[in-house]
Amino acid sequence: MAEGIAARRPGEDGRARQKAWPGVPRCRPVPRPRRELPVRTDAVAPLLELCARGGVDPVRLQRRFRLPEDARARPEVELPPTELGALFDAAARELGDGAVGLHLAESGLQPSRYGVAELAARASPTLGDALERLVRYGGLTGGTECALSAADPEGARFTLRFTGHPRGLSPHLDQWALAQVVAQARSLTGAPLAPLAAWFIHARVRDLEPLRAFFRTGRIHFGRPENGLLFPPDALALPLRSADARLLATADALAHRERSARPAGPGLGPRVAAVLRELVGEEPLRARAAATRLRMSVRTLQRRLEDEGTSFAALADGARREAAEALMGDPAVPLGEVAFRAGFSDFATFSRAFRRWTGQAPGAARTGTR
Repeated sequence: MAEGIAARRPGEDGRARQKAWPGVPRCRPVPRPRRELPVRTDAVAPLLELCARGGVDPVRLQRRFRLPEDARARPEVELPPTELGALFDAAARELGDGAVGLHLAESGLQPSRYGVAELAARASPTLGDALERLVRYGGLTGGTECALSAADPEGARFTLRFTGHPRGLSPHLDQWALAQVVAQARSLTGAPLAPLAAWFIHARVRDLEPLRAFFRTGRIHFGRPENGLLFPPDALALPLRSADARLLATADALAHRERSARPAGPGLGPRVAAVLRELVGEEPLRARAAATRLRMSVRTLQRRLEDEGTSFAALADGARREAAEALMGDPAVPLGEVAFRAGFSDFATFSRAFRRWTGQAPGAARTGTR
């Protein structure tokens, strides 16, 4: 012991102390807690009302999640996104309902008043215009990121994800978010709208029948980078029965003003994801390569991603998944080449990842695609 004490000089770091005191476990830094800002959501009041109708005491959920006493009457409630996802999961358990998100969307329960983003969407002349406004003002509605693309020859793709949560928040919340879009589209157009396909971030669920019945399609997919819908090409031109040009002008102005008052500029996550899309297939997806491209240290990159509620590993997984899905659609590309060009070192690793994303082996998925 005396030799160990003599070997340790003043000012030596933890590694030197570890050598001087063999057998003593090295201390690890305590991870910083994630800082998550609350978002405003209009889903709380309808969800609590659905619980009450199902025989579940909503007060118990209100106390558990520290919701305001008048949460059932409030049009919006501020809640951290992970807490909102946990609230949906708790409601599903209390009700014994594995499809609570779908049932909430088709229940007709709505908040007592709409926010400016919802008003602008409802006052739009067509369904396509309404979806475009959801994309434009997505940041004002519960911290969501939406996108609309008509580039697919099969139809129009509408995607939705919760900001800073690349792996989703809750299967029930993800399902409700998409089901709400479809339910409102059917109500406002008066048309029996049926998406060609629907897909989700979360893993495959055991019972697919509620999803197939609600969306009226057999093409339900899981493990995707975002939640999304594929609308028929002519669906975007459907007129809305709630169209109101004067209300639209007012709602647009208010939504634009509210959006302008918020901090501008994308977070680091989308920038890292864009870099990874360029690197995938060309070199291993490592944090150091992305940090060098963005002119910052690896430590800074990881800390800022953590503050946004994501991680480099999650973004790299998403980049590989996007590349693999794009290549899987081309039967001329062998599966081994799909694995290589999607950034995997061997086919076995790719196969495991693909099963985790979709619940299927790559070969079986391609056979089904054909």
